[in-house]
Amino acid sequence: MKFLTLIRIHYSPLLFFLLLSCSFGAWAQDQKWAKIEKVYNTYCVQCHGLQRNGTGINAKFMTVQPRDHTDPKEMGKIPDDEIIKAITNGGISVQKSILMPAWGKVLTQEEILELKDYLRHICNCGMENKKS
Repeated sequence: MKFLTLIRIHYSPLLFFLLLSCSFGAWAQDQKWAKIEKVYNTYCVQCHGLQRNGTGINAKFMTVQPRDHTDPKEMGKIPDDEIIKAITNGGISVQKSILMPAWGKVLTQEEILELKDYLRHICNCGMENKKS
């Protein structure tokens, strides 16, 4: 009994700190996605859709359907540098649809990199740096 009391006294602050750290980490990650989700909702959702699956309100009027950002198989094939280039310079820069606008003069470089990370997050296709 004394041993358990001793453990509680000495390790309670450590346990509290560990739990707090885990909670803060999850909160920080949620805040990161919430911030860039606003950018996606402002610039991308009209074509790629609220579900991020290529069914936005503009999609039905397009001859080339927008990419499904939730498809891990297809999104996983795309290197990070190609995603960044497509966002920055538009679809034509990566031999895709001319209808994909260039956002390089609208978004900051930081926002473009965060958007690339967000796309990896929503497709569940990994955050690892995929090089071409």
